[in-house]
Amino acid sequence: MQGLGKPFILSETQTELAMKLRLGWMLLALVLLGNNAFAFQKRTITQISFGSYQVSDSEANLYGTRLAVGVKQLLDPNWAWFGAVSQGDAIGSEKINGIEYESTASSTALTGGGEWRTQAAEDIEPFVGLGMIAESYSYDFTSPGSKTGKTSGTGLGPMANLGVRFQLGQSFIFIPTYQYSLLRYQTEAGDNASMISSGLYIALVFRF
Repeated sequence: MQGLGKPFILSETQTELAMKLRLGWMLLALVLLGNNAFAFQKRTITQISFGSYQVSDSEANLYGTRLAVGVKQLLDPNWAWFGAVSQGDAIGSEKINGIEYESTASSTALTGGGEWRTQAAEDIEPFVGLGMIAESYSYDFTSPGSKTGKTSGTGLGPMANLGVRFQLGQSFIFIPTYQYSLLRYQTEAGDNASMISSGLYIALVFRF
């Protein structure tokens, strides 16, 4: 029983070898992480966009701002898929018989689709995208006789965007984008209708 509980002690050579092995594994992990990070950087773009937001039910036009966070996965030199989450708020007013009526619109939307781009110049890349929008909306159109009225819910519809990517130096990327969507929604009276939303965004890009 004397040998039980005796600690296992590495020799100096074994300790040095173990340290070298650990260092080797750490260096290998760093190389692999670096390669993965570089590959990911080339293929994925995350961007924050802020810009104008216009809502129209064909009778009234509301104006405001919208903030979006999106990701773009580059598949090859010309094709990519994209997805984004956005929050928009708009307001408008109309005076009828001396009485001013204020209308509001608020939405949280999820968009996604495919994008085609081309290299117009070394640092200029125009693109066009087509996809779908799923939106949670809240409308309060207060003008007398408004077909929309006060309503909220969720809707779906097609969307498109058109933009240009400008590479300004090594660290700054400027992307103006115009987005257009046609959302199917339900009015206060329960009828199905279409709401047009559009806006010009300015995006800041982060690469990982």
